[in-house]
Amino acid sequence: MSTTTLDRLIGRHRRHRFIARRFVSLIHQDRLPADVARRVVHRAITEGDPWILAECGQTWVLRDERHGGSESGAAPGQVLKIMKRTGGGQLSVINPAGASTEISLYALDLYELSEWEWRE
Repeated sequence: MSTTTLDRLIGRHRRHRFIARRFVSLIHQDRLPADVARRVVHRAITEGDPWILAECGQTWVLRDERHGGSESGAAPGQVLKIMKRTGGGQLSVINPAGASTEISLYALDLYELSEWEWRE
């Protein structure tokens, strides 16, 4: 993922706001120095890391390489929309059929961000 992709999903202004929120969070909550926090956020965006990227209103789709792979059976669905980030590394998600469940943030490693309905 790139900042260009984020711009396409949420626009440049919102991308800047999102990055600033994550940056400040890492400095205050994780007590990281500013230069380290900046590198962590930018690397996470480049790598599509859900620990930094996952937000309410996002839709994540199962990565193409996982569709037929052995790990795809562990995936909770082809498409997931994040309804709530509940803390402790858990997400409340809903699939296109309307079924909701809680999953570990780690499960999003099987997915890539495809849409983002921005919420204030």
